[in-house]
Amino acid sequence: MYWLVYIIILISVIFIDQMSKKHATSSGKKIVINKGAFLGFLKHKPKLLLFCQFLAIGVLIYLFFSDNIFIQRLMFALMIGGAVSNEYEHVKKGGVTDFIKVGKLYINIADLAIFTGLFGYIVYVIISLFMFGL
Repeated sequence: MYWLVYIIILISVIFIDQMSKKHATSSGKKIVINKGAFLGFLKHKPKLLLFCQFLAIGVLIYLFFSDNIFIQRLMFALMIGGAVSNEYEHVKKGGVTDFIKVGKLYINIADLAIFTGLFGYIVYVIISLFMFGL
């Protein structure tokens, strides 16, 4: 039963991210095309960036299947959905459409999913350490 939840989250992140980028682009909203990773990291080394992104997705998938704890898998589903959506756009367009302004930065829904999943996973690990020790 939980598998359906994970699949729905993963597909929803990809769908919502792609639709929001399409809407932002067609509505005339200010967008930024990021040809690198976060903050433009590796934008001048596209082949290395592509390799690192595929490797990161592979690691996230491995971690997803390596544990059977619902909350961990939920957080990994968010991160995988965001990473796959951004990777798809990198491969398709050579860059990722960012349109949500946060301070001086521009991000997108996939980035939010990745950060939410990462933050949730870190909080889970910290709480687990305090409750169960090392």
